[in-house]
Amino acid sequence: MNVNPLRMAAQFATSGPAVASRPYGSGHVNTTFLVTDTQGARYVLQRINGRAFHRPDQVMSNIVRITTAMSAQTSDRRRLSLVPVHGGGWWVRDESGQVWRMYDFIDGSMELSSPVTAAEFAGSVIATLPVIILFALIEGKVVSGLTAGSIK
Repeated sequence: MNVNPLRMAAQFATSGPAVASRPYGSGHVNTTFLVTDTQGARYVLQRINGRAFHRPDQVMSNIVRITTAMSAQTSDRRRLSLVPVHGGGWWVRDESGQVWRMYDFIDGSMELSSPVTAAEFAGSVIATLPVIILFALIEGKVVSGLTAGSIK
């Protein structure tokens, strides 16, 4: 089923209605869009690949726990930050049952599908370490007892 990303984006509490979307990045797992709203704010909208992640609700529960712990450690906006759904929650399902989530876009960030230099590779590993830890935890495991001090 082909779902309109703007219709999905409208379900999230952005700073204004979403007016533009385009495919974003060259990820191999999830379907990703860059969304812009009427205020010019940008967001990353993703449809979670249900074939790769068999329990997307559990994936999202763990992402909520981890991003909450990360936000308690720093007020720096250069961190992964989920956008809530209107009426509460952090993800929505489309008509076919696929799970969608939205993150604030991090200005100055870039996707490195294949790093060009050793320095880029090292930087991408360090920058994505929390995400690597996240992927190690999400499939089939619930993160319990997670505190702000447990993610360094």
